[in-house]
Amino acid sequence: MPMIGVLKPLSSSGERVASRSDSAQTRSAWTLLGVLGAAFVLMGIADILLALYPPSLGNPEWRFRVISSILNGLAIPTMGGYLLLSALLARGKVSAARAMSMLALLAAFLLVILALLYLRVIPLALRSAGENYVLALGVKKAIVKGGILLVAYVALFVFGGIRGLRAAHKH
Repeated sequence: MPMIGVLKPLSSSGERVASRSDSAQTRSAWTLLGVLGAAFVLMGIADILLALYPPSLGNPEWRFRVISSILNGLAIPTMGGYLLLSALLARGKVSAARAMSMLALLAAFLLVILALLYLRVIPLALRSAGENYVLALGVKKAIVKGGILLVAYVALFVFGGIRGLRAAHKH
C-alpha cells in the first residue's frame, strides 16, 4: 500500500535525516508532556495531602481511610511522574531524570512502609465492620483493592526508577 507524505532526505548511510523543524517540534512536544506530567504530580500530591486533613493519628479507622485514599489518589501523580521522567530523558536532562528516578525508588520504599501500616489496621477495620454485612463487604473490597494497588504501585515505581537510572546513565 503506497504511503502519501513527504520523504526526508537520506544520509550517506541510507537512514532518513530529521529536519530541524522536526527536531524543534519533538522538543516542544516533550516539553509539553513534561509540563503536563509535572502538573499531574503536583495536583495528585495536593489531593493526597488533603486526604490527611484533619489528622487523627490515634484513630485506626482514620488510618485505614487515609491509606486507602492515598492508594486511590496515586494514579494521577504516577502517570505524571512517568510523563515527566520520559520528557526529561527525551530532552537529555540527565541530572533531573536521575533525581526523578531516585524519587520513584523512594516512593516505592515509602509504599512498602505504608503497606506494613496497612497490614496493622486491616484487622481493626474488619472488626469495626462487625456483623454488618454491607459494611464488612465494603471493607473487604477496600482491602483487596488496596493490596492490588500497593503491589502495582511499588512495581511501577521500582520499574520506572530503575529504567530511568539506566537510561540516564547511558546519556
